[in-house]
Amino acid sequence: MVYAGANWCTLLANCIMSNHVHAILGIGDWPVSIGAEAEDFELDKKVTPTEFPLTSALGSIKKYTARRANRILGRSGAFWQEETFDHLIRNGEELKRAAWYTLLNPVKAGMCHDWEDWPWTYCPPWLRERL
Repeated sequence: MVYAGANWCTLLANCIMSNHVHAILGIGDWPVSIGAEAEDFELDKKVTPTEFPLTSALGSIKKYTARRANRILGRSGAFWQEETFDHLIRNGEELKRAAWYTLLNPVKAGMCHDWEDWPWTYCPPWLRERL
Protein backbone atom coordinates (compact mmCIF):
# COMPACT_ATOMS: atom_id res chain seq x y z
CA MET A 1 0.00 0.00 0.00
CA VAL A 2 1.29 3.45 -0.87
CA TYR A 3 0.42 6.20 1.58
CA ALA A 4 0.06 9.92 1.03
CA GLY A 5 -1.82 11.00 4.12
CA ALA A 6 -4.50 8.40 3.34
CA ASN A 7 -4.71 5.09 1.51
CA TRP A 8 -5.11 6.03 -2.14
CA CYS A 9 -3.08 3.54 -4.12
CA THR A 10 -2.42 -0.21 -3.91
CA LEU A 11 0.50 -1.76 -5.79
CA LEU A 12 -0.84 -4.93 -7.43
CA ALA A 13 2.24 -5.86 -9.50
CA ASN A 14 5.31 -4.20 -10.92
CA CYS A 15 8.51 -4.77 -12.86
CA ILE A 16 11.46 -2.41 -12.85
CA MET A 17 13.56 -2.56 -16.00
CA SER A 18 16.76 -0.67 -16.83
CA ASN A 19 14.94 2.07 -18.76
CA HIS A 20 11.26 1.81 -17.81
CA VAL A 21 8.85 0.61 -15.17
CA HIS A 22 5.61 -1.36 -15.42
CA ALA A 23 3.16 -1.06 -12.55
CA ILE A 24 -0.39 -2.17 -11.94
CA LEU A 25 -2.07 0.07 -9.40
CA GLY A 26 -5.39 -0.08 -7.63
CA ILE A 27 -6.43 3.56 -7.39
CA GLY A 28 -8.69 4.99 -4.73
CA ASP A 29 -10.17 2.68 -2.14
CA TRP A 30 -9.35 -0.45 -4.14
CA PRO A 31 -10.36 -3.23 -3.61
CA VAL A 32 -13.31 -1.82 -1.64
CA SER A 33 -14.22 0.14 -4.77
CA ILE A 34 -14.97 -3.12 -6.57
CA GLY A 35 -16.67 -4.71 -3.59
CA ALA A 36 -14.01 -7.17 -2.46
CA GLU A 37 -11.00 -7.59 -0.28
CA ALA A 38 -7.84 -8.28 -2.30
CA GLU A 39 -7.55 -11.85 -1.06
CA ASP A 40 -11.21 -12.53 -1.91
CA PHE A 41 -11.16 -10.82 -5.30
CA GLU A 42 -12.58 -13.06 -8.00
CA LEU A 43 -10.69 -12.65 -11.26
CA ASP A 44 -13.86 -13.22 -13.27
CA LYS A 45 -15.71 -10.39 -11.50
CA LYS A 46 -16.81 -7.55 -13.78
CA VAL A 47 -15.66 -4.14 -12.60
CA THR A 48 -17.92 -1.21 -13.31
CA PRO A 49 -15.94 1.56 -15.02
CA THR A 50 -15.39 4.33 -12.49
CA GLU A 51 -13.47 7.51 -12.96
CA PHE A 52 -10.32 7.15 -10.87
CA PRO A 53 -7.81 9.97 -10.40
CA LEU A 54 -5.15 8.03 -12.34
CA THR A 55 -3.36 11.10 -13.70
CA SER A 56 -3.05 12.60 -10.22
CA ALA A 57 -1.86 9.33 -8.71
CA LEU A 58 0.79 8.77 -11.40
CA GLY A 59 1.93 12.38 -11.15
CA SER A 60 2.34 12.08 -7.40
CA ILE A 61 4.22 8.77 -7.64
CA LYS A 62 6.53 10.10 -10.37
CA LYS A 63 7.24 13.28 -8.40
CA TYR A 64 8.04 11.37 -5.20
CA THR A 65 10.21 8.73 -6.89
CA ALA A 66 12.04 11.33 -8.99
CA ARG A 67 13.02 13.27 -5.87
CA ARG A 68 14.19 10.10 -4.10
CA ALA A 69 16.10 8.74 -7.10
CA ASN A 70 17.79 12.08 -7.77
CA ARG A 71 18.80 12.34 -4.11
CA ILE A 72 20.25 8.80 -4.17
CA LEU A 73 22.05 9.47 -7.46
CA GLY A 74 23.29 12.90 -6.34
CA ARG A 75 21.63 14.70 -9.23
CA SER A 76 18.70 17.01 -9.91
CA GLY A 77 16.29 17.82 -12.70
CA ALA A 78 13.93 15.73 -14.77
CA PHE A 79 14.00 12.01 -14.04
CA TRP A 80 10.93 10.53 -15.73
CA GLN A 81 9.74 11.08 -19.27
CA GLU A 82 6.58 13.14 -19.61
CA GLU A 83 4.33 10.49 -21.10
CA THR A 84 2.79 7.46 -19.48
CA PHE A 85 0.92 4.62 -21.09
CA ASP A 86 -2.05 3.89 -18.90
CA HIS A 87 -4.96 1.52 -19.24
CA LEU A 88 -8.04 1.06 -17.07
CA ILE A 89 -8.43 -2.59 -16.08
CA ARG A 90 -12.11 -3.42 -15.99
CA ASN A 91 -12.23 -7.12 -15.16
CA GLY A 92 -10.25 -10.09 -13.95
CA GLU A 93 -9.18 -11.25 -17.40
CA GLU A 94 -7.68 -7.83 -18.11
CA LEU A 95 -5.95 -7.93 -14.73
CA LYS A 96 -4.47 -11.36 -15.56
CA ARG A 97 -3.31 -10.19 -18.98
CA ALA A 98 -1.77 -7.01 -17.56
CA ALA A 99 -0.09 -8.91 -14.73
CA TRP A 100 1.49 -11.45 -17.09
CA TYR A 101 2.60 -8.68 -19.47
CA THR A 102 4.21 -6.85 -16.55
CA LEU A 103 5.85 -9.88 -14.97
CA LEU A 104 7.13 -11.41 -18.21
CA ASN A 105 8.76 -8.18 -19.43
CA PRO A 106 12.31 -9.16 -18.36
CA VAL A 107 11.84 -12.65 -19.84
CA LYS A 108 10.75 -11.17 -23.16
CA ALA A 109 13.78 -8.86 -23.05
CA GLY A 110 16.08 -11.87 -22.57
CA MET A 111 17.25 -10.76 -19.13
CA CYS A 112 16.12 -13.94 -17.34
CA HIS A 113 14.37 -17.24 -18.08
CA ASP A 114 11.70 -17.06 -15.37
CA TRP A 115 10.00 -13.88 -14.16
CA GLU A 116 10.51 -14.98 -10.55
CA ASP A 117 14.29 -14.85 -11.13
CA TRP A 118 14.11 -11.11 -11.90
CA PRO A 119 14.74 -9.40 -8.54
CA TRP A 120 12.81 -6.25 -9.45
CA THR A 121 9.36 -7.75 -9.92
CA TYR A 122 6.53 -7.85 -7.44
CA CYS A 123 3.29 -9.79 -7.42
CA PRO A 124 1.45 -10.40 -4.15
CA PRO A 125 0.75 -14.03 -3.22
CA TRP A 126 -3.05 -13.67 -3.54
CA LEU A 127 -2.70 -12.51 -7.19
CA ARG A 128 0.10 -14.96 -8.00
CA GLU A 129 -2.19 -17.83 -6.97
CA ARG A 130 -4.85 -16.64 -9.40
CA LEU A 131 -2.59 -16.32 -12.44
